[in-house]
Amino acid sequence: MTARKTTKGFRAATIVTLSLFACVLGGCVSTPQGYRLNGPNTAIGGVGGATAGGLIAGAAGASPAGIVGGAILGGLLGGAAGNHIDNSNRCHRNGTCR
Repeated sequence: MTARKTTKGFRAATIVTLSLFACVLGGCVSTPQGYRLNGPNTAIGGVGGATAGGLIAGAAGASPAGIVGGAILGGLLGGAAGNHIDNSNRCHRNGTCR
């Protein structure tokens, strides 16, 4: 087996692992007492952003550290976008928009 095939296999395994890790973290939206901190869009945005960031970095041929960085950055950006949508929805639902 050549080093190139081993690297491609490692990248694929890293992408799959990061995607599963992001899905597991998506369940961390509520506190242990069950009170929801944010709406579902925050979790969906975070998981989707992390998955997309990792996949894009992997497809671009980034190193494993680059893939992890892409997943983290994508998760943060996606979670922030989802949180903004949740806050906007809450504002419209409560009639407290400025």
